Amino acid sequence: MGSSAQSIKPECSSEGPANLDRREEFQLASRVEQREADRVFIKFSVNAASRPFLDLIAEREKFAARQFRGQAEVVIGRRQDDVLVYPFLEAPNLEEQIGLEILQSRKDFALDFVVRYAHFLSGLPHLDCAPSQFCNFLGFKAMETAMTCVTFGPYDCIPRNLICDSSGWNVLDSEWTFSFVIPVDFLLWRGIHSLVVGLQQIIQARTNGQAPVILYQGYGRTRFYMPFAWYNAFELYRMDLNRFIAWEEYFARKILKPEAIRRGRLRLSKRYKVYTSLPGPKSLLICYEELIKRATRVIQTSLRKIPC
Repeated sequence: MGSSAQSIKPECSSEGPANLDRREEFQLASRVEQREADRVFIKFSVNAASRPFLDLIAEREKFAARQFRGQAEVVIGRRQDDVLVYPFLEAPNLEEQIGLEILQSRKDFALDFVVRYAHFLSGLPHLDCAPSQFCNFLGFKAMETAMTCVTFGPYDCIPRNLICDSSGWNVLDSEWTFSFVIPVDFLLWRGIHSLVVGLQQIIQARTNGQAPVILYQGYGRTRFYMPFAWYNAFELYRMDLNRFIAWEEYFARKILKPEAIRRGRLRLSKRYKVYTSLPGPKSLLICYEELIKRATRVIQTSLRKIPC
């Protein structure tokens, strides 16, 4: 989920870590190789159980290429023996572009780049319907309410998996692309959520009077803050974010090992607080929240030890 596939840079190690947090049948690893004059990106299985997943990825990439036609180019792997071979792309992905723009600007947290991403999603083929098949896939209670949905399911179409340059959009890492519809608002929230998590250090470092944030998720030293400009521009307060984070957890249950699933309550509310400066790691507020976290863990551990 959310891997930064073809955006690996030359200075990175030649072989990336295997995603062992996934269930065995989805575990893959990657590496960069020099083949004659070209560098290529290699994706391969790490055990016998995940070998069929490579074939499924190849099918999903071809499906994604058909669905994105006219909107973006999909980077497709070429099957060679037991690996998928991709062209090595040195261009920064959209998340990296946004991070660089935040570092260079003092306001709005690169809002224009995030707006460009939102326009890309809203420009995909869509229709109004209830995402029943998506809910069934997750094992979540089916919805009857109609929502604006992309006519296919580019689940992992987040900024980390997109490249936007003068030639247009390129889509990376299509292994979680499905044939059922997925709501546009959910895809947009996933993208913004991925930026909040992936760029959190930069966001906290650039928070100031011209670039305020609101508390998004987490407690104590694991607080996550969202740029207020993003929250306001995309009217996230109108979205059912609690439903979205439940969908995300249900999807994680299908892909990840139980112990790797991370749960975190959203801390957004109608009476949110806007921060122009952030509490330090040793502030009374952060220490208090850390104390509450530790006490909660102790209580939960004790309850699990009580025989049924």
